[in-house]
Amino acid sequence: MSADTKQPRKVAIFTEYLDPRARGSNRHVYEVAKGLAQRGHHVTVLAGYVPAAIKDQPFEIVRRSKRKHFGLASAYLHARWAKDQVNSNTFDAVLSMTPNAPGHVVQVLGGAYTHHLQRMRQSRRGLAGLLRNAVQWCSLKHRVYRSMERSALRSPLVRKIVVHGRYDEAGFKNDTRLTVLTMGIAQERPPAPQRIELRRVIRAALNIPQEATVFLYAGITPTRHALATLLNAVQRIAVNARPIHVILAGCVKYPQQRMAADLGVRGCVTFVGFTRGIDELFCASDVALLPTYHDPVGRFGFEAMAFGLPLIVSRHTGVAETVEREEAGIVIHNPDDVEELVKAMSAMCDVDQRAHYAASAQLVRSSLSMDRHIEDLEKLLFPDP
Repeated sequence: MSADTKQPRKVAIFTEYLDPRARGSNRHVYEVAKGLAQRGHHVTVLAGYVPAAIKDQPFEIVRRSKRKHFGLASAYLHARWAKDQVNSNTFDAVLSMTPNAPGHVVQVLGGAYTHHLQRMRQSRRGLAGLLRNAVQWCSLKHRVYRSMERSALRSPLVRKIVVHGRYDEAGFKNDTRLTVLTMGIAQERPPAPQRIELRRVIRAALNIPQEATVFLYAGITPTRHALATLLNAVQRIAVNARPIHVILAGCVKYPQQRMAADLGVRGCVTFVGFTRGIDELFCASDVALLPTYHDPVGRFGFEAMAFGLPLIVSRHTGVAETVEREEAGIVIHNPDDVEELVKAMSAMCDVDQRAHYAASAQLVRSSLSMDRHIEDLEKLLFPDP
C-alpha cells in the first residue's frame, strides 16, 4: 500500500514527548511520523512536549505544553487533552504511541504498565525488595496509571494493539486485537572504511586497547538492566587476563562507579553517561549487551543488529526472540546469574564464535526496514474495505 495507490488521509499521532535528536521511542515516533508524511498523508503529531528547536518538519506538530513535565498529573492531563483533540478534529486515523490514550491503532513501545510492575516485583530481592514491592502495591500513582491504561485500551476506538514479539504479548493477556510487527530501524550504518576509522579514533579517545573485545551496554535504569551482575562478570573475566572492555552508556551514577572501583575493574570500564553518539559507539564495539530484567521491545538490541553487532541479551526483552531465532547472539535466562553472563561474554571473546553471531546479525538487518514497518502500520490504520 503506497501513497500512489491510496488517497492521502489525515493522521493523528499521540505521543507524550517528541525529540528526534533522542533515541529509543522518541526516535521511533519521529521516523513513523516522517514516513507517513512522505507517503502523502497529512500527519499531525499531538505531543505533550516538543523542544522549541524542533521545527520545519514534514508534518504538523501540536504541543500541549511549552515546558517538559514528568509525573502522574502530566500523564493524566495529556491523556485528557489527547481525547479532546480527537473529538474536536476530523482525523481519518489515530495512531497512539502510549497505552494511556486510545487510538485506532495503539503501538505500545514501552509495554503494558501492569506487565512492567509485575516484572519489577519479581526482580527485587531481599528485605529492601519486599519493602519496595509493598510501597508499589499501595502507590496511588501506580493505581492511576493502571486505571488509565485499562480505560484507554477498553475504548471502542481501539481496533489494533501493536506489539513486537511474544515477550511483549504477555502483558495483554491474549487480547484478540494484538498484532505483532517487526521493529523498524531507520539509521544507516556508515560504510566499512568509515566504521574502521571511527573504531580506531573512538577507542583511542577512550583509552581502550585496539585489540580488546569491547562490549557496549546502554541502560536508563542500572538496577533494571542488571548492571551489578555485569560488573561482577567483568571482574571474573578480568581475573583470567582476557583483554575486554565495557562501555557503559545511560544513567550510570556514583554508586555504580564506586562499585566498579571496589571490584577492581575501573580500568576495564568506561562510563560515558547519556549520549547522542550511540551510533559511533556501535562502530567502536564488538558486542552489544542487554542483560535486562524487563525491556518490552529492546530497541537498543535491534539498533545494534542494524549495525551488524552480535548481542548478549536476557530472555526478558522483546529482541531476545529475534536473537534466538536468527542465532544473532546469546540469550541468557537469569539476569542475576553472574556465571551465565561470564560464560556468554567469554564465548564472545572468541573471534570465531563472535564472527558467527555477527554474520547472523548482518542477515537480520534487511528485516529491520523502517519503510516496511511504516507500510505495515499504514495497512492497520487504513484497512481495505
